[in-house]
Parts: sequence; C-alpha cells; structure tokens
Amino acid sequence: MKSVTPVPKKILVIRFSSFGDIILSFTLLKKLRRKFPEATIDFATKPEFAEAVNLCDMTNEILQLKSGVKDLRKVIAERNYDFIVDIHNNLKSIYVSSYNSHKLMRIKKDHFKNFFLLTED
Repeated sequence: MKSVTPVPKKILVIRFSSFGDIILSFTLLKKLRRKFPEATIDFATKPEFAEAVNLCDMTNEILQLKSGVKDLRKVIAERNYDFIVDIHNNLKSIYVSSYNSHKLMRIKKDHFKNFFLLTED
C-alpha cells in the first residue's frame, strides 16, 4: 500500500542573512506558495533583513532573530511547523530548527543558488 504524505499546513523557511541570498529565496517561496496555496508560510531572518523579505508577498509572517537563538527556537517550537526548510544551514539555523518540525530539509548554499538560478516555472 502506498503511503500518503500529509500536505503541510505550516511551513517555515530559515535564512538569517545575506541580502542577496534572501532575494534568491523568493523563488523558493513562490514555489512553496504555488504548491501549498493554503499553507501558512513564515520566514525566519535577522531584523536587518526583514524589510527585504517584505519585498516578497509570499510569506505570512517574518520571525526575527532579535534576542538570541534560544528565544527563536522557543517561538518555532510553539508554532509547531509541519515543514521547515533551512536554506541557511549553519550552526544557528541547525539549532533553532532541530526537533522542531515533523519534516526538515536543509539545503547547502551552493546547491540552493545553482538550483534557483537555473530553475524558473
């Protein structure tokens, strides 16, 4: 019997910096929104990059890494995301996302850039 993967209702994308990489993440956000139009899609970043994320209208809320990784990890845990996409993939993002979702995907920076620079729907 074929197993059915549940459709995520709450998705978190993590990219703490830099401006260019956050702009590149817009393609991912568009694809997630197209595939899961009813899902809540949040984005975690540093406060200085929140306005850049606001340029893309594919997110519901921006979580900001203001007072430290422990506080952000707690917020993420409380929100009970179905799916987390960690496109930062460093110690901070690994810490805040680990064990905080039913499904977790980490994307290495070079693979992320190459994939989204060459892929357009």
